Amino acid sequence: MKQIFRSSLCLIIISVVIIAAYLFLGNWIKEWISFFNIVFLTLAFCIVNITFIAIFYIGQKKHSHIQTSYTLAGITAKFLIELFIALAWFLIGKKTSIPSVILFFILYLSFTLFSISMILKTLRNKSL
Repeated sequence: MKQIFRSSLCLIIISVVIIAAYLFLGNWIKEWISFFNIVFLTLAFCIVNITFIAIFYIGQKKHSHIQTSYTLAGITAKFLIELFIALAWFLIGKKTSIPSVILFFILYLSFTLFSISMILKTLRNKSL
């Protein structure tokens, strides 16, 4: 439970830093990307990754033969939910301008790199 809380807190801090960076960058970025877009995507990716972290760490507390199943279930759920977010963002929301696409992939990459580093840090200490 302590690891879930610590990783979730790190994700929330990353989300706040991303939103604060948007606010401090000035007017030149605000004319390309709206505040709603960055807040929506940041919170969506944060919630997805907190869900993944919870599934992953709950699986780490189970028996060794079930840990792999939890890890794969978490990664699969993360991928499918992020795929649905991409579908909603690009097709339903029609956010196909270059700044919107760049924003989506920068946020996707940053949260995915955090998830990968968290998995690798955990697996360095304990293998599947």
